Amino acid sequence: MMIRFWIVLASIALAYTIWSHLRGRVRRAAARAGAQEQALLLRLRLTQSQAGDETPAIVALEEAIESALREHRAGEFEGHDLRDGVWTLYLYGPDAQRIFESVEGVVRGARLDPSSHAIMRFGERGAREERVPLV
Repeated sequence: MMIRFWIVLASIALAYTIWSHLRGRVRRAAARAGAQEQALLLRLRLTQSQAGDETPAIVALEEAIESALREHRAGEFEGHDLRDGVWTLYLYGPDAQRIFESVEGVVRGARLDPSSHAIMRFGERGAREERVPLV
């Protein structure tokens, strides 16, 4: 049973590594072509009433965000990070404003803590950023 777990875990890690490598090649090709990637960082904290059960709520929200991005062809969902009870979702594409507009309805429809916000980054790290409250 334990060996099966490690095999599945290794398979997932390998698939992620391959995907990341290919994604990096696409990004580098876009950078060489002169396209500048922009980012939308969603910093979300669920309401206290959801604190004990936040993972299913975040997974459902991530799926809805990915669906909205695909529908509007605005960008890609890169992943998330959890630190100190704050989920940061990373979305990338050619236009941070367009990414935000494509997912705004989904995100504002979620039950979020008032400290939740979005950061639109208009270029690579160090570029101009705009903070947008979500509640």
